[in-house]
Amino acid sequence: MKKYKNIIFIIIFIILSLGIIWFNKIVDPYELNTKSLQYQNWEMVNIERDFVYTGLNISKKFKFSNVVIGSSGISSVLTNYKFDGNVLLINLLSLSPTEEYELLKYYLKLHPETKNIIVSLELNTYLTCHHRHTIPNKPTNEFLDFIKAYYSVDAIKKSFDKLYGEKPIISEKGISYVSNSVFKYQHVPSCENDNILGLKKLIDLINEHKLNAIYYIPPTHGLYLANSLHVGMYEHQDNFKRQVAQLVSFYDSSFVNKYTSLPLHYLFKDVYHCSGEFLSKKAVNILTGKEKDDDFAVYITKDNVDEVLTKQKVLLQDYIKNNKTVVEKYINDDTDRLNYSNYDKIYYIKDLPKEIQALYEQNNKQF
Repeated sequence: MKKYKNIIFIIIFIILSLGIIWFNKIVDPYELNTKSLQYQNWEMVNIERDFVYTGLNISKKFKFSNVVIGSSGISSVLTNYKFDGNVLLINLLSLSPTEEYELLKYYLKLHPETKNIIVSLELNTYLTCHHRHTIPNKPTNEFLDFIKAYYSVDAIKKSFDKLYGEKPIISEKGISYVSNSVFKYQHVPSCENDNILGLKKLIDLINEHKLNAIYYIPPTHGLYLANSLHVGMYEHQDNFKRQVAQLVSFYDSSFVNKYTSLPLHYLFKDVYHCSGEFLSKKAVNILTGKEKDDDFAVYITKDNVDEVLTKQKVLLQDYIKNNKTVVEKYINDDTDRLNYSNYDKIYYIKDLPKEIQALYEQNNKQF
């Protein structure tokens, strides 16, 4: 009788285990199987660092002619954009250049078919150590990763939280948000130096594999730049652009222009993340040569970098002078910059000025 009880117990244990694995596979708590057929994108946006190599291993199921690598700034730009061919977006919070190098090196072993790459050069990531997390130094054991992702207590908790927990506001087409995040970071010289060295390694790897590369600094709002000038970060941002220009030519949207100087809620979710529903089409069209607009993304080389940066600083000073009240209010705002899931206001595009509505309508036609 005892023998049968043991057998029954084992059968029940196996059934429960398979049920737990099946449940977590369906819910996918760590976002390891996200694939958007509509946009032909396979996005590693929410994957946690512990599982990043697992995510890359899963990506072997698909073929990619394009890869985009960077942090949250580039993912907000590329919201909903439909590329020609499949694209893998490797996007983790505050990826350092050294992390990007390690991930891209591993990715290219899995995907030698890749021809094109967009590298996001994000100011907060390259000049500070903010939110820096370390990815595993090497691919972890896939079996142990599988157990951790689908058969652990943490996985079960995450699955239930994903299904029934409090959900942050999620951007939908036609809605613009303004976050209460204020992004007041301080410069960390040691991190900047390490990141420039990491960028050199990344560029060498890209050149070694003969990828068609585009380097890009995503848009930031005028308020972000005004605060950077106020706290002494702006000179370091300029210096960073000068250093990059000696290594590669790149597109830069992080300056005051007719888009980034508009009221924040028109085209931005917060001062560091634009509203991709509008800006993604324009950004990618410029990056791929289909459109030219120096008032949105200026092409910087080692020959014109000083001239461009001088003009950008004048534009910023004019913006601060013409928007003194708004700028001072932002600079003196002590709002919790880390609370990404809470938004102080929700704006519907239908409530924005007609000329801004027209921009959204024009640029949303592809989506």
